[in-house]
Amino acid sequence: MAASSRGRGRGRGLLQRELPTVGQGGDSDAKTSKPPKLAQNADGIAGDGGGGGSRGSGGTCLKDMEDMLSSLALDISEQDLTNIYQLAESSVKDDKDLKILASMIYKKCMIDREFAKSGAYICYKLSNLEAKGAKFRSALLSLVQNDFTVREEIRTSSKSKYLSFFSLMCQLYGIMKTTSGECLRVLVAPIFDCLELILDTQDADDDDDELECLSLQLQTIGKELEGQDKARMARLLEKIRTKIIRDGCSAQTRCTLLELVECYCRGWRHIPNDVTRFYCDTMADILAGMVI
Repeated sequence: MAASSRGRGRGRGLLQRELPTVGQGGDSDAKTSKPPKLAQNADGIAGDGGGGGSRGSGGTCLKDMEDMLSSLALDISEQDLTNIYQLAESSVKDDKDLKILASMIYKKCMIDREFAKSGAYICYKLSNLEAKGAKFRSALLSLVQNDFTVREEIRTSSKSKYLSFFSLMCQLYGIMKTTSGECLRVLVAPIFDCLELILDTQDADDDDDELECLSLQLQTIGKELEGQDKARMARLLEKIRTKIIRDGCSAQTRCTLLELVECYCRGWRHIPNDVTRFYCDTMADILAGMVI
């Protein structure tokens, strides 16, 4: 996923594309089969009522789930989410199955960074799934916590996996909601830590792929993050401005981060199409070697 091979805007449309709204009740305007009604768990997370339904052969059904996840397109539909939930409900028999299910979804998101948004919708759909007192949400957040603990080692060994982890965490924060409609506050500090880890890099040759990923994710969840910790967001923007003007910063990095600062100055609202076109055209010139 090197920047030189990916070009400008990879992932931009994927983050802004319309996906099913899975909220209180998981209802959608789509003409599909009606999904199960929502239940509320002790953690206050809204999701589809889990723990009921028939229990099939766990191993066989989990293999079916793995096959279903492998065949999913990036533009996941409400019907896809309903099918996944129904299969998960019939497959998961105990906490071990629940952990395997969470690991399947997590692994797919780690392999394909662009699946982060769809993966987050799947996780939200399954957030209240339970088996013998264990919750899907807890199993998922345990995986996130484990990788967050060794984030620096992951980034050193594989920038691709680090960006996949970072992207999924951002999308989980932006998509999964509590019963009161709030984002998951438990992810706020870890997301800021990951953002700062990228910006604090002192390498002479900045990783443009990392910074573009940072920019795209912040344009998506920046408003919510700032609402949770304005002081830390202010410090983050100071780091971004410093990186833009410091010696040795590439034209590609300056263009990427300047677009992010402009989004911030507009109150995190989507940048108008003509402004986006300017940045895309400028980036195309940079990648073509016309801007130094």
